[in-house]
Amino acid sequence: MSETPLVKDVAELRLAFDQSFANPPAQAGAATVNLLSIRVAGEPYAIRVDEISQLIAGGRITPVPSPTPSLLGIAGIKGRFIAAYSLAMLLGYPRGGENLKWLAVCGKKQAFGLAFAEFEHLFQVASSAFSIQADEPQAMKLASVVVGIGTESRPVINIPMLVHQIISGTERELMTTSSKGAS
Repeated sequence: MSETPLVKDVAELRLAFDQSFANPPAQAGAATVNLLSIRVAGEPYAIRVDEISQLIAGGRITPVPSPTPSLLGIAGIKGRFIAAYSLAMLLGYPRGGENLKWLAVCGKKQAFGLAFAEFEHLFQVASSAFSIQADEPQAMKLASVVVGIGTESRPVINIPMLVHQIISGTERELMTTSSKGAS
């Protein structure tokens, strides 16, 4: 019986996480940051590992009616229910037919999940690898920092800002001012 890609991805993530504790601590002055490499609506992004509490593979989301377009429904996580939002829609992409296989759980008092389609890998970069994007549309304020990985750059999703906007209910305003889904 062969492993499914999802099972293999989870096993690789677990191994990378465990190995991060086996590696010697970073030297003073050489601060590093752990990131998840993901794809949202086919585009590369990164999430800081310390800004989420869990990464769930293959979670089931039960749809619920809502005036908030980005709210996909409710997911059961370890005996509790959390709201699950479309990360793509929060970033300004139109609602699409993505197969949302992953849920990044964030927030403390009001935990919720950010659903996305592709998890690529866990990686570590020096804190000096980050830079600020200038003159970005409103929605890109949620990913205004980029991280350089070799020759590639990835926007880093600002999870604290997303948490604030979801809790305050301002994600609808952000989505309506986004230019990504406009034609």
